[in-house]
Amino acid sequence: MRLGCSSWTYSKLLRGGELTLDRWLEICADELRLDGVEICWCHFPDTGLAGLRHVKRRVHALGLGLAAVDVDNTFNVTSPSEMTTQVERTKHWIDIAAFLGAPVLRVFYAGWGDLEQAKSVEAQMLEATKLIAAYAEERAVILACEDHGPLTRSSAEMRKILTGVGSEWYRVCLDFGNFVDGYASMEDIAPLSAHTHTKMGWRDAEGNRHPMDFAKAIGVLKRTGYRGYVCIEQAPGEDAVADTPKLVAELRQLLGR
Repeated sequence: MRLGCSSWTYSKLLRGGELTLDRWLEICADELRLDGVEICWCHFPDTGLAGLRHVKRRVHALGLGLAAVDVDNTFNVTSPSEMTTQVERTKHWIDIAAFLGAPVLRVFYAGWGDLEQAKSVEAQMLEATKLIAAYAEERAVILACEDHGPLTRSSAEMRKILTGVGSEWYRVCLDFGNFVDGYASMEDIAPLSAHTHTKMGWRDAEGNRHPMDFAKAIGVLKRTGYRGYVCIEQAPGEDAVADTPKLVAELRQLLGR
């Protein structure tokens, strides 16, 4: 397994203008000594060709791997025109991932919104997901659906989606913090995961927060044969710059990096 960091960990600084994407990449390479990075849609300063070329060149120059790119698609919509917009937007980000050479695009299923609404449009969401999965296969980009939001809160729900899509190009982004039964779903879905996110804790179905046992979580990944990136998506404190190195050190020891 390789160790990486998502730009979401530093989102407050990146979106607030206190940190540039270039500087964050330097931190990941030179200070944290990571294997790779994951870049969220909202942290690209320019998604035109010139801007994307710059990011691709900078990542390579720093000796980093581009583990994944993220998009915030929301398929939990009732309007057919809005669903078309969401599908086309996701395809656009598949193109961006392909251009940058990222093997993985992190996506959502429902994404956000009300559970009952998601249930009412579940058939439409599945059809939309099949469309983006087929396009991703054409572009040779693996879609990693995060366990995030309605209809993705357990491995059983995630397996239902994967079975419905029926594509080896549509897999899971295993987020440590989002399954309501914690490690049980993590262990069940890890073999179908193309990417992972670390969190400092997870919440059960009643909303109770449990601190993350990283030794246990990494043990699940090792035991199930996961070989991809373990990407930090949440700093252990309010100060990402000061606190992220502590988590990097802990994870590096557990991974034997």
